[in-house]
Amino acid sequence: MIKVLTRIIDGSGVHDKDTVLKYSAEEEARLIKLGAAVYVDKASSSEKATTQETPDNGASDADSVEGEVITEEEYQEMLDDLCKVNGIDQAMAESLFDSGIETVEDLANAIPESLTKIKGIGKATAPKIIKSAKGLL
Repeated sequence: MIKVLTRIIDGSGVHDKDTVLKYSAEEEARLIKLGAAVYVDKASSSEKATTQETPDNGASDADSVEGEVITEEEYQEMLDDLCKVNGIDQAMAESLFDSGIETVEDLANAIPESLTKIKGIGKATAPKIIKSAKGLL
């Protein structure tokens, strides 16, 4: 469960600050990474600040936006930029972002083996995606 820190608009409506919600683990992690929510400890109902760890993806720690608050618009712009890479659609861009690959530069610097850990990217596709990302830099 998460506690909303800023207004969230989703398919079920508008959720204002201090609302406690239950999402999928992946969506909760995304909202926390965006700085829009914090985990709520079910046992004590107290807020528990957490640090999201991202899988090794070949991107440097300096490139990570972990802990940085970005708006939904900024998040969507980052996804749109990833979608400029051949073979990356919206769903794949979200998976990449959730895995810590947040920019075309992160993708260009990724290790093919790390990309194959992401659902939908195979051994043959990973080098092609990296090559396409490098072509956009």
